[in-house]
Amino acid sequence: MVENTINEIREFRNQVAHCKHFSSDEYKECAAAIRKLSRAIDQAIKITKEQDFEKKNREMLQLSIESLKNSINEVTKTIRESFKPLIEITKSIQLTNPLKGMIDSIKNSISQIALSSAAKINLNPFNDNITDDKEPEEEESEDKESKDNNSE
Repeated sequence: MVENTINEIREFRNQVAHCKHFSSDEYKECAAAIRKLSRAIDQAIKITKEQDFEKKNREMLQLSIESLKNSINEVTKTIRESFKPLIEITKSIQLTNPLKGMIDSIKNSISQIALSSAAKINLNPFNDNITDDKEPEEEESEDKESKDNNSE
């Protein structure tokens, strides 16, 4: 209905825009069509104002958030259950292993070695190769130290 009215008004507009004959009867028809369209637009605005879109949007957002929350809880539960055996094994090892202090010491040593090695590595932004900043003499002295430590 509204589309037909708009098309009718467009026909009248084209007549005027292309300097074609436009009688007073056509003018009255055009004015009536414009009033009809104006009433239809006013009615659509009234209907839109009466609907509470903000409330509906808020409700939809709350439903979406609730759904996301449930999904996250399911993933968390699955992850927790999959790690549960590993955590139990770790706890039992910590409680029953008399070598715990030695294991902690080894872990710390490995961490320190990794950190010191990482500090010595230089990444050249213009070359994809990883280069080691150590001088050849330093490498030899480190090799000797490690051999001495291993022999002890």
